[in-house]
Amino acid sequence: MTRKTKLEKLRENVEDANAKVKESFAEHDKLTNAKDPKTMDSIETSDHTLDQ
Repeated sequence: MTRKTKLEKLRENVEDANAKVKESFAEHDKLTNAKDPKTMDSIETSDHTLDQ
């Protein structure tokens, strides 16, 4: 196995970080686009709060 250069290590770290960011955005989109089953409104714009 050849020794990785700093540039190769950085590139791998950036690729890993990009994958995590894409995953986070996908999860955020799922939550943002979720519907409140009672009203079929977007939960984000719903009047319901967690402390009801």
